[in-house]
Amino acid sequence: MPFRFRFRVLLQHRQYLVRKAQIGLATVQLRHDQIAARKSELQRQIEQHIRLWEERQKNGMHIAEYIAFDDYLKRLEQHLLETDSELKRAAIEVEKAKKVLIEREKDSKILDTLQDTEKEAYRYFQMKKEQKGMDEVATFQEFHHDDKG
Repeated sequence: MPFRFRFRVLLQHRQYLVRKAQIGLATVQLRHDQIAARKSELQRQIEQHIRLWEERQKNGMHIAEYIAFDDYLKRLEQHLLETDSELKRAAIEVEKAKKVLIEREKDSKILDTLQDTEKEAYRYFQMKKEQKGMDEVATFQEFHHDDKG
């Protein structure tokens, strides 16, 4: 009779939860990375806008143009602050997803270890059973041999 783990279904479910947590972590990590890239792009745009603004100021600007540059820079900086807040929230979500994954892996590992322990005990029991059977055969043959002699 082959080994059959009594908590096989539970182990499979916990392994499914691990895979689900891995996907969840990958999803929030991707979102975090996208927000980080957007933040970097905004920072680059702000730096580029400031350089352009300084260059234009050296050559002289009309007041309307100055106000437009100033308003645009303030909007970019506001958008950067919002993106930074969004990035912090995404980082918290990544940490939560990591914790969930660690917990799911622990739960699954407990059952994996139990399965290994039970499998080893099963093998030991089977080996003892086979040894007992061989001993009985040997005893029977010896007894049968002694009867003839």
